[in-house]
Amino acid sequence: MTRPKIGLVPIAQDYYLAEWYERAPIEPLIERAVKGLGRIGLEIEAFDHNYFLNEDEATRAAVELAERNVDALVFLVTTWILSDQVLNPAQKTGLPFVLWAVPEAIRSSVVGGAVVKGALDAMGFRDYKWVVGLPEDSRTLRSIKAFARAARARKLMGGAKIGVIGYTTMQMYTADVDFTDVKRRFGISIVHFDTDELIREVESVPLEEAERIYDELVEKFGKVEPSKEFMLKAIRMYVALKRMAEREGLQVIGAKCHPSPLVDYGMLPCLANTLINDEGKLVFVCENDLHAALTMFIEHLITGQPTILADLGKVDREKNTIKLFNCGSAASWFAGGPQNVSLVYQYEWVGKGVASDFTFKPGRVTLARLGRVRGDYVMHIASGEVVETEKEVPRWPEGEIKLDSHVDKFVENVLANHYHLVYEDIVEDLVDICRLLEIKPVVT
Repeated sequence: MTRPKIGLVPIAQDYYLAEWYERAPIEPLIERAVKGLGRIGLEIEAFDHNYFLNEDEATRAAVELAERNVDALVFLVTTWILSDQVLNPAQKTGLPFVLWAVPEAIRSSVVGGAVVKGALDAMGFRDYKWVVGLPEDSRTLRSIKAFARAARARKLMGGAKIGVIGYTTMQMYTADVDFTDVKRRFGISIVHFDTDELIREVESVPLEEAERIYDELVEKFGKVEPSKEFMLKAIRMYVALKRMAEREGLQVIGAKCHPSPLVDYGMLPCLANTLINDEGKLVFVCENDLHAALTMFIEHLITGQPTILADLGKVDREKNTIKLFNCGSAASWFAGGPQNVSLVYQYEWVGKGVASDFTFKPGRVTLARLGRVRGDYVMHIASGEVVETEKEVPRWPEGEIKLDSHVDKFVENVLANHYHLVYEDIVEDLVDICRLLEIKPVVT
């Protein structure tokens, strides 16, 4: 996944240059900013050490950066400035942006930036972030990076497609969405396929291709319990889903698994879930949970990592933990690799399939879930640490997370049975993308 690309627009006022330039020159500040932004992995489009002294210069610079296809602008306030030096280019380009003031008193940067912030808020600007900090400050840089990643994720959502095979599962009202609202808010199209289309695609996959993949899986995974014949059918479904996604230009694909015609067909897409999400090019979502699909896609776009659909299965107030599991499968990434995963038979009451049995690897995680409360979009966000746990649900992936906040706060704000996590602290990134998408973030 490519890095977020930001366009740097340093702004100053010429009368400042006559009075204070020797005491606080601008070019070294620009160099410090570029160095800091590069250190955190952002791709930077800039104008060497040039800075812009009026609204016309700043607007021309911003327009040129927009033409270079940046994901967001960063207006670096190097002195006291006039509001139109930000307002005009922001309105002209329509790009999300960071308003960055530097807390060095001699520059009056915070003073000028605060004037602009007040004007932006009065005018109702939403697609921006106000940041005050030095270019050497890690929290400042992390905050800018979070916004840049959120801006890139929002841009990549525009024109993306989610494919759904069958309909939602077992009266999970929280899994359903308004297709037109998703298109309006996220820019994402939802494409529907009948289950028999998937079955026909499965039957068209050559057995030789499935056998080659089978040999690879036997080498990679810690254990493969199902018979070769059973595995080949599951593998052909995996290949079929990838084919459909590629042919239709999908970034996310999901299927109704149980109850569905796939149960009668004799194979559920559990193995496909594991393998597709491990590959990291396509997001697979169980049970056609479309709010899960949106959440997982956002997490994936921000981090580049595989994501997971997991059920909230247990709450332990004494340990301040929650336990998540999935009714069949998840990317082996969450186990630390396929060598730590056993591929096993799915429970018959669910349907025939190949489940992945493991516990989550330790590490810092962020959990999230999109949903609607009284018609308005909300994202529930939490963070914590995956801890060692005793396996309670055989044959399924399972993990226990010690939350940073009190578990009761998490439970009070639960939006659905399914939650989704990545192994990185992206709380601020998710809050930023909520701002860009006009979604209410609830952080617990």
